Amino acid sequence: MSLMAAEIGEQPDALGRLLDTQDRAAVRLGACLRSDPPRGVLFAARGSSDHAAQYGRYLFELSTGAPCALAAPSLVTVLGRPLRLSGWLAVGISQSGQGPDVVAVLRRARRSGALCLAITNDAGSPLALAAHHCLELSTGPERAVAATKTYTASLAALALAAAHWSRDRALLRGLRGVPRRMSRALAGARAAGEETARRLGDARDLAVLGRGPEYASALELALKLKECARVQAHAYSTADFVHGPAALVAKGFPVVAFRARGAYAAGGAAALGSLRRRGADVRVLSAPPSADWRLSPVLSIVPGQWLALSMALQRGFDPDRPPGLRKVTRTW
Repeated sequence: MSLMAAEIGEQPDALGRLLDTQDRAAVRLGACLRSDPPRGVLFAARGSSDHAAQYGRYLFELSTGAPCALAAPSLVTVLGRPLRLSGWLAVGISQSGQGPDVVAVLRRARRSGALCLAITNDAGSPLALAAHHCLELSTGPERAVAATKTYTASLAALALAAAHWSRDRALLRGLRGVPRRMSRALAGARAAGEETARRLGDARDLAVLGRGPEYASALELALKLKECARVQAHAYSTADFVHGPAALVAKGFPVVAFRARGAYAAGGAAALGSLRRRGADVRVLSAPPSADWRLSPVLSIVPGQWLALSMALQRGFDPDRPPGLRKVTRTW
């Protein structure tokens, strides 16, 4: 069994540990945010963590109404531009906590007056030490280059923070049920990922679509397909895809889409129906509905992880050792 496959299977236990060990820290964070509500939220991250930040952006704006933005770290590290973040919340996300550019953004944000939160798998890392608050992912070591359990744990940590900030009991109840739901869905997720890989065959170019919070899933799956299976997978918001990229669609053009949930469901289904009528070969990934549709990306990415792993194996690639990549990537 590959390391990636083993770590996909560890995700229910990893999420359970996160929720058990980090709830008190999230309660303290939530009380702090309610006592002095931030004017906005700035996320700093790279790679899979950047996709988690996209999810956080949807979730925080939906749950709290605070405007959210994604940082451009090079404005700090390369151009040395100052940040004016007094009264803001700055969130740094990094599985290792070692990325020098993400750490630099959080340090600059703290000096400018922001309240800083680190989401990382290492509570002793530079990122954690740069922050006022830390939510430790608690996944245990992740050895495969492709992030799986640290990605879903990052989503869960963001949901935990949002639930305690907004005192959203429904979101918190739904989150506590996610490990159990994921455990039950793992076998089906593997089968769905493997079947989709067989249907895609030797496809080299494809589009990956997601609507609303599932846009984060589209970004994450596209990355996994590139790094594991060496597929030119391009991620789009389903809404953005019809604004131009849909011109690529011809008979048999492969599209992998995440099923939209909640208020996004009808529009997402209509968009995919339109693509099918134009001849696209649309494959839909989904997971059993969660108790709260806002949490669906934590579950729906699992068949996507299996898809990337299965496509790598059927093409003879080692998913644990993508060429030119390593577990901790340092950019500046």
